[in-house]
Amino acid sequence: MSANITLPTPEQQQRAQWDLLLLDIEKRTEGLRQLKSYEPRRLLLQAMTASATLLGAGAAIGALVTATIR
Repeated sequence: MSANITLPTPEQQQRAQWDLLLLDIEKRTEGLRQLKSYEPRRLLLQAMTASATLLGAGAAIGALVTATIR
């Protein structure tokens, strides 16, 4: 029993290289698209968190000042 192993032709090898290149480009493009759609939401969430923190700190200072004056 002998196994016949056929090697890919140069055309098949070239096509496989192009397929890998196109797959890599597609993967990077999708990653960039997801990053662009996610980034504005993240920035908005960070701004909202910072605003809430500043508001909380201002309220705490106001309460402390009010309690100290009385």
